[in-house]
Amino acid sequence: MSTAIITGASSGLGLAYAKQLVKKNDVVVLCARNEERLAKAKEELLLLAPDAQIETISVDLSTFEGIDALANRVASTPDLEWMINNAGFGLGGQIYPDNDIKRSTDMLVTHCAAVERLSYEAAKVMKANGRGYILNTSSVGAFFFGKGSVDYCSTKAYVVSFTRGLACDLKGTGVRAVVLCPGFVRTGFHSTPEMLIDKDLYGKIPNWLWMDADWVVKKAIRCAEHGSTVMLVPSIVYKCAVFFLRRLWL
Repeated sequence: MSTAIITGASSGLGLAYAKQLVKKNDVVVLCARNEERLAKAKEELLLLAPDAQIETISVDLSTFEGIDALANRVASTPDLEWMINNAGFGLGGQIYPDNDIKRSTDMLVTHCAAVERLSYEAAKVMKANGRGYILNTSSVGAFFFGKGSVDYCSTKAYVVSFTRGLACDLKGTGVRAVVLCPGFVRTGFHSTPEMLIDKDLYGKIPNWLWMDADWVVKKAIRCAEHGSTVMLVPSIVYKCAVFFLRRLWL
């Protein structure tokens, strides 16, 4: 038996992860806030794998109560093989100090506190088993900074640093930690009310900068299982951007 637990699993990259991991695991646990979207995601997965055991957990990872509840589920999963920390959101045009500090704090908790706590519980279970994969979602935004992006870029930078350190601590245990840093991916991420400050956003960004969610996820899973790198930046365009940006800020 093997189990995969995925946060932010009701759509986008999270659902793409679920579609791939349902083929590799006996149990897939989908975690997100919206119960209706979780139910639809479950139906979609059962069409792909009718014999799979799909569980759904409605949880808000911007609260410590929600983090504790899911952390207990992770800690009580002895056959845990995949922990996908993918939950997250963006805040378009949040300029300090005129931003919504409550939503900024929610982002900090979701992107940082939840990732660390769930990775901690997963690492304990996996280390005892001598195998497993912890895959955390960051962004190429982790290597940028600019007006209106302080919360998103800084929290995603944390995910990169945390995962790279975690990978060092887990070396030799059979447990792999990988951080995914995608650029623009065709999901619903940029269409939320908090993000869509420019209704023409999709038309203004060149098509060659967009990536397919299934393609990104396949590369991430392959990297975790067979790769040698801890930080995956899919697509040569974004690899080059990160390469130069990391040297520019030195």
